[in-house]
Amino acid sequence: AVLGLVEGLHRHATDLGAPVRAAGIAVSGIVDDSTGTIVFSANLGWRDVALRPLAEARLGIPTAVVQDARSGALAEATLGAGRGVDNFLYVPIGTGVGGAVVLRGEPIGGATHAAGELGHVRAVPDGRPCACGSAGCVEAYLGGAAMAEHYRERTGVPRTAAEIAGRLGSDADADAIWGQGVRALAHAVAPLIAGID
Repeated sequence: AVLGLVEGLHRHATDLGAPVRAAGIAVSGIVDDSTGTIVFSANLGWRDVALRPLAEARLGIPTAVVQDARSGALAEATLGAGRGVDNFLYVPIGTGVGGAVVLRGEPIGGATHAAGELGHVRAVPDGRPCACGSAGCVEAYLGGAAMAEHYRERTGVPRTAAEIAGRLGSDADADAIWGQGVRALAHAVAPLIAGID
């Protein structure tokens, strides 16, 4: 599906007379940016997927495969709130919870390509099961999918994360679930901030 989407975009640009010289694919999880391999993505269920060679073979152009939070952090460093800031922590919250550490204006991957990966920091001892196979991870509390599941368990009513967010301040269950997620994130972020100053 990913390659089909990228191939369709490539074809559309070519049809418009805008030749494509390269492609970029940002993927959640632990990604080796240098080889374009997804080491592990809990949300996608991928392990050791060499996506870059697959994409390059299908598209016939150079392709970069990068970790999505590091890609977002680079965008913030270049165009957004991180402009002119040498060192910062970027924490995107969506389906899951990501993280990237930017040092001297560059997102870092670390020795195992997981630097800043806050979603799978264990923030709640003996906590809720996480898609990564661990328990008590930040993402098991604050990711959109997890919050929707908590709300359904608590109330019996299915809601999306966006619907839950829209109920904050007027729904005790939504407030409790949000508060639990924010506390989990705080437990993960505080030591990281202390560690990188």
